[in-house]
Amino acid sequence: MNDSRWCRKVEKTMIVLIFLLLTACSLAPRPMVVRSSVDALAALPASTLQNKHFFIVPDSHGVSENDLQFIEFRLLVERALLNRGYIKASSVEDSNVLMFLRYGVSAPELVLDTYDAPLWTGMGGYWGPGWGWGPGWGWWGHGMGMGMMGRTQRISASNIFRRFLTLSACEAEAYRTQKQRLEIWRVNVESRGTSNDLRLIFPYMVAAMQPHIGMNTGHMVAIDIEQSDLLLKGLSGQVMPQH
Repeated sequence: MNDSRWCRKVEKTMIVLIFLLLTACSLAPRPMVVRSSVDALAALPASTLQNKHFFIVPDSHGVSENDLQFIEFRLLVERALLNRGYIKASSVEDSNVLMFLRYGVSAPELVLDTYDAPLWTGMGGYWGPGWGWGPGWGWWGHGMGMGMMGRTQRISASNIFRRFLTLSACEAEAYRTQKQRLEIWRVNVESRGTSNDLRLIFPYMVAAMQPHIGMNTGHMVAIDIEQSDLLLKGLSGQVMPQH
């Protein structure tokens, strides 16, 4: 009898420990991951460019080259271009590839999502099948506390933002002389999520864009960048650039 009680006590203790371990794992901070969709187009392969001296200018209405956010974002894009073999020019006049940079965040979009959630009993006694904790363990029996008696469907609502950037590379001479944008290549990057903090998300989008600069993806591709990604750290100068 004493052995039976001791075994039940050990069993209860193990279940509680497992429950606490699972709870701790679920509450542990997870590394940030940003998914971006990259769509790259190119009139000519980037390898055919004899001169890759570039200069970046803003392509958004009301944004000047002295805008602090533009300066910060331009630096990140410049690092990505340098990692791809491009050379920074000192001015528009000294460049042969003029690049137009556009970025922004859309208005929030309300998104509803349905999901299954466990249905718990309230405090007090209950009879019937179910997993619970407190006196009276087992699949059948009387217990005090909470127990999972089934599942129910719930609805969650969240605001989703569209974060985007576009980098368009054009022939500098045609723009200087005729104000014509003759595109050599263009990369469109889009990311959707609950954060409208563009300063936080922008480096992730640039990291997703970097391998496809001057390339033609043929279609939109989804790329996940984690906060420990070497491409992301390379843009911040933490590691050597990754091509």
